[in-house]
Amino acid sequence: MDKAYFRRQFDYDAWANALTVLSLEQVEGSVAEPPLALMSHIFATQRIWLMRLIGETTPPKTTDVFPQYSVDECGEQCVEFIDFWKEFFKDLSPKELYANVRYKNTKGEEFTNTVCDILTHITVHSAYHRGQIATALREAGHTPAVTDFIAYARRK
Repeated sequence: MDKAYFRRQFDYDAWANALTVLSLEQVEGSVAEPPLALMSHIFATQRIWLMRLIGETTPPKTTDVFPQYSVDECGEQCVEFIDFWKEFFKDLSPKELYANVRYKNTKGEEFTNTVCDILTHITVHSAYHRGQIATALREAGHTPAVTDFIAYARRK
């Protein structure tokens, strides 16, 4: 896998996140809380992983991986992360994709993974939770966004 592959995956992720946030605008009240919590979680964990990738320390045990953002705040996060990931990929060399990253999880446990593994995890993690959001919206009688990768690829 190369940088272009991951850049495309993160473009897809941004597109899918934006559509999901738009779909959350149709939901109100207590029905909105679980899907909005999952969307907030996507952004919170992406921030943590980005910090790890760029070498910033995230405080273990105190990092809130389940914040409760509003729909508007999630929309702001969508825009913010487009810029964050563009900046991250801008100077990333092919060799750096396979570099090891040592980090501590939010429980304080230490791990080492490659940049490739982490980037793959981020996009798969987001897709997993977007699927949960879609299920919650459908069960509440709403129409979730279509965020399948193939729908994104067909647009190009």
